[in-house]
Amino acid sequence: MYKNIILGFSAAFLVACGNPVEVTQPPVNVTHTQSTKKNLQRYQPVTISSRVKEGKNNKLTAAQCQLQADTFRAAFTTPAIVRIPIYGVSSEHLLVTCKIGNRSKTVTREPYNETLANVRSSGSGGGLIGAIVASGIAAGRGNRKGDTWAYQDIQVDFK
Repeated sequence: MYKNIILGFSAAFLVACGNPVEVTQPPVNVTHTQSTKKNLQRYQPVTISSRVKEGKNNKLTAAQCQLQADTFRAAFTTPAIVRIPIYGVSSEHLLVTCKIGNRSKTVTREPYNETLANVRSSGSGGGLIGAIVASGIAAGRGNRKGDTWAYQDIQVDFK
């Protein structure tokens, strides 16, 4: 019985989140524009897509894009998966500029502490008290050396 309840919630969650963007091209590697003394931890695949508003609907569409950071950049057509370097707490802010015809849109993205986010969300299963306790732990712990940093996927919306 519990298995069916869990499956039902999982299916509802997946429907609510929408369909993932289908990327047919190989992942795009960034070009490093200058050397850095930052400690490279890994490369994270980040999906970047673009939408155009048509009436009341949003339609996925291809756009020519440039991604820029302090020490790297990339050029690609959306939808794309771009392999972004992760430098822990020193991970860089991203600036993504996309063009469709004569229209241009710029989006910024900051890295976030995934470890800290997981600590905060771990208390949500314990109701209000659990959420309060987890938030207090997260606030007191701050950023630590071994924490995992990441970027969320990027959606560029043309209105």
